[in-house]
Amino acid sequence: MSDEHGNTANLHLPSVVRAFVDVVRARETAGGEAHCGEMDGWPLLPAAVRYAAAATPGAPPCSPPGP
Repeated sequence: MSDEHGNTANLHLPSVVRAFVDVVRARETAGGEAHCGEMDGWPLLPAAVRYAAAATPGAPPCSPPGP
């Protein structure tokens, strides 16, 4: 998946899915509401890409994150 800002993520990679989970948990820890159930992932994409990229620091620039 990709957005209009060039953020891309392969949702078939466990590390990318984990990045989305980490983003949601970080927001809850920072004082956001706990969320259970469905939610729109599009607003989370840029942060999830940053989390996944941080987990794979050796990846070339502009490559989709995740191992």
